[in-house]
Amino acid sequence: MAGIRVMVISSAKEVLETWRSILMAAGSDVVIQYSSTEIIKEKNFSFDCDVIVTDPSCPQSILRSARELSIPVVSAEWLYQCVINGRKVEYEGSHRYEWDYNGEHD
Repeated sequence: MAGIRVMVISSAKEVLETWRSILMAAGSDVVIQYSSTEIIKEKNFSFDCDVIVTDPSCPQSILRSARELSIPVVSAEWLYQCVINGRKVEYEGSHRYEWDYNGEHD
């Protein structure tokens, strides 16, 4: 995970903190965090990242922009699997990596 610039977006502060800790432990160089409500207010928002880790609270405008910029948007499950495997796994490696994954259809 070293050198991967990750943006984290969630409406839950405890989720942001947990994901930040995991990313730091995995060696990510840059961790950018946004609350889902704060990001909407951000006027000069920059997509200076390689991947966005988020949950169903992610604003549609961010999802659209990420898609237009070809920035992968994934769930925390992708992040967990990167840590477990000791390397970056494919963004499309599992339906569980989809940004809106909630475990209901397993």
